[in-house]
Amino acid sequence: MKQSKIFFNILWSYAEKFLSKIISLLVQIVLARLLLPSEYGSIAIILVMISLFDILLNDGFCNALVQKEYVDEYDFHSVFVVNMIVSLFLYCIIFFISDSIGVFFDDDSLPALLRFLSLVLIISAFNSVQKAYIQRHLLFKKYFLATIGSNVFSGIIGIVYAYKGFGVWSLAYQYVTGVAVNAIIIFFQITWKPKLSMSITKIKEMFSFGFTMILSAFSYTFKDNVRQLVIGKCFSSYDLGVYNQGLRFPSLLVGDMIASLGQVIFPVLSREQCNKVIVKEMTRKAIACSSFIFLPIILGLYAVSDNFIIVLLTDKWLDSAIYLRIMCIAFFNRSFSMIAMKCILALGKSKENFFHDIIVTISTVLCIFVSVFYFESIEFVAWSYVMVAFIDTIIFIYYLKKFINYKILEMCMDYVPYFMLSLFASIFAYFIGDYIKPRSICLLIQVFSEIIIYILLAKAFRLNAYNELISRIFVKR
Repeated sequence: MKQSKIFFNILWSYAEKFLSKIISLLVQIVLARLLLPSEYGSIAIILVMISLFDILLNDGFCNALVQKEYVDEYDFHSVFVVNMIVSLFLYCIIFFISDSIGVFFDDDSLPALLRFLSLVLIISAFNSVQKAYIQRHLLFKKYFLATIGSNVFSGIIGIVYAYKGFGVWSLAYQYVTGVAVNAIIIFFQITWKPKLSMSITKIKEMFSFGFTMILSAFSYTFKDNVRQLVIGKCFSSYDLGVYNQGLRFPSLLVGDMIASLGQVIFPVLSREQCNKVIVKEMTRKAIACSSFIFLPIILGLYAVSDNFIIVLLTDKWLDSAIYLRIMCIAFFNRSFSMIAMKCILALGKSKENFFHDIIVTISTVLCIFVSVFYFESIEFVAWSYVMVAFIDTIIFIYYLKKFINYKILEMCMDYVPYFMLSLFASIFAYFIGDYIKPRSICLLIQVFSEIIIYILLAKAFRLNAYNELISRIFVKR
C-alpha cells in the first residue's frame, strides 16, 4: 500500500475528528452555560451503560471484519444480521430493567431517559457494519462528511432544546439525533447495502477473534467508565457532573482524535502482519508523529486549565478544573497505548490484549475501592486513572518488546523529545497566566504562545516527526 494513501487517510481521519471535536467543543460550551452540573450527572450514568452494551455491536465481529485477511459480501451481511438480532435483544433487556436502575441510583428521571437513549443500540447495529466497511477499505473521507454533518445537526438540536428549557432531555435528543444522522449519511455514501442473509460458517470463522475483542473492549470500556457509575452511586449528581466535565475536554481534544489514528493504523498494520519489520517501522513512526501532535495539546490544556474553565464554561464549573488537570496527566500515555494496542491486535494477539485488559480492569477496581471506601474522595478516584494509566503503559512496553522487538531505548527516542519540548512550551504558557488580565485575553495569549514556541523548537531541533509531517503536507502531487 502506498504511504501517500495511508497518510491522506490518516489526514482525513484526523480532520474528521478534529473538526467534529471543535464542533462538539463549541456545542458543549453552549450547553454547559445553559444546563446544570447535576443534569450532566444524570445523563453520564446512562451513557456509561449504553457504551458498555454498545461494545457487543461495535467491537466484536466488526473488528474481525477489519482484521480478517480476506473478506467478501457474505461476511458483512452475516455480521449485520447478528448485530441487529443482538441489538433488539439488548433493547428489550434495558427496557424491562430501567425502573430498577432508577431505584438503584435514586433518580426518577433515569428510566424514561434510559429507554429513549437505548434506541441508539438498534441504530448502532446498522452503523457499526458501515463503519467497519469504511475502515476496511480506507474510505475515511466519507466518514468525515458523515461525522461533521451529524455533529452540526445534532448540536443545533441540543442547543435549541436546552434553550427552551428541556434540561437533561436536550442532551438525550442531541445524542440520539447524532447517531441516527451519521448512519443515514453513510448509507447514501458507500456502495455496500445490508441484506438479510447470514452464513453460520462466516460467523464461526470470525468468532474466536471477535469474541475475544468483545471481552477486551468490555474490560477496556468498563475500566474507563466505571468511575462515573461509582461516583453517581456514592456521591451526588453535582459531583458526577463536575468530574465528568473535567474528563470531557481531554477526551474531546485528545482521546477521540487518538482513536481516529487507531482506526486507520489497525487495518494498515493488519495487512502487513506477516512482516514484523514493517509493522515495527510503522508503529515507531505512528508513535513519534502522534506524540508530536498530542503531547503539546494535553500539556497545554493542563497549563491553561483554570482560565479554560472560567472563560468558556463560567465560574459554576470551576470545581471541575482539578479533575481536568488530573485527567490531562492520565492522558499522557494515551497515544502510545492506542497505537501499541492496535499493533498487538493487528498481529492477531487478541488473547494477549485481553490479558492486558483484565490486569488493567482489576487494578482499576482495586484503586476505586480504596479511593471510595477508604479515602472517601472523588479526587482519589480521579488519581486512580493516573495509576492505572501507568500500569497500562508498562504492559504495552513489554508486549512491543516481545512481539516486534521494539526496545525501550527506541521508545524513548520516539517519545521523550516531543515530551520535553511540549513541557517547556506549556510551562512558559502556565507562568504567563499570572501576569495577564483579563482571563479571556490571557487564555488566548497562553494558547498561541505555546503553539509558536513549540513549533519553533521542533523546527530548531529538526525533530523527525515535524519534518515528516511537513514533507507530507507540502509534498508535490
